[in-house]
Amino acid sequence: MTSSMEANDSASHLALQKKYVNRPFSSFLPFGCLFGTLMKKNSTVMAPPGIAALRVFLWTVFRAANFLYLPVFVTRIFHRATPCPPIENDILLLTAVELAEKIRKRELTCEAVVKAYIERVKEVNPIINAVIEDRFHDALEDAKEVDRFLSNTLMTTEEIEEKKPLLGIPLTVKGSIEVEGMKNTSGVVSRANVIAKEDAIIVKSARDAGAIPILTSNIPELCLNWESTNKLVGTTRNPHNTTRTVGGSSGGEVSHTFLINIPEKPNYHYMLLFS
Repeated sequence: MTSSMEANDSASHLALQKKYVNRPFSSFLPFGCLFGTLMKKNSTVMAPPGIAALRVFLWTVFRAANFLYLPVFVTRIFHRATPCPPIENDILLLTAVELAEKIRKRELTCEAVVKAYIERVKEVNPIINAVIEDRFHDALEDAKEVDRFLSNTLMTTEEIEEKKPLLGIPLTVKGSIEVEGMKNTSGVVSRANVIAKEDAIIVKSARDAGAIPILTSNIPELCLNWESTNKLVGTTRNPHNTTRTVGGSSGGEVSHTFLINIPEKPNYHYMLLFS
């Protein structure tokens, strides 16, 4: 019985292989006749003369477009990257776990930690252009509140860690995610003045765990690009080489993170929020 079933499965597999695998890839596309191969020997279907002529035309246009990009490539050779200043505050070299522990144990004040991050962002953002909007003043007030809480609480360190594991950790939020009282544009010009009325669920969860939002970071329009650029903020640059892309759609988040990352000791200072 088992052998019979295996034989049937094998026969079905071969039938599917003949039906699909041996067909040209172009036949699976909605407009396969346009994207099929140009040469008859590479296709099992003969295209009509008009379609064949259109293929040749499109192929020629795409090849010509490659040459049109040559001036762009040449000019890029002469672009010079703007280096980001080195890290001078050792607080920025601590991992999020280390920071949270030191804050809980009163070895570092939350205000000092948040200040360190704010100063670093102010130092490098003119170079990388990764911030949509900041809440530095409010973040410092939140940090002072954390320090007051730690000075007056009767909770043990273990209890604080269990209930608020992110207490005092600076947080950046991707620009497509709502933060109460801050712009929620998603990189779209028509949403330039849209203000979030409440936190997104993930931001609320982070706040409940003790994290402190300090800014929203740049994204492509509607997060639909591999380049973090839009008409409201502009283009976010790669902190390691400002002539290169930082990618997308979380380019602002990545740019901030790698500003304080060293190969020997990967850091996760900010809690990255992805859509």
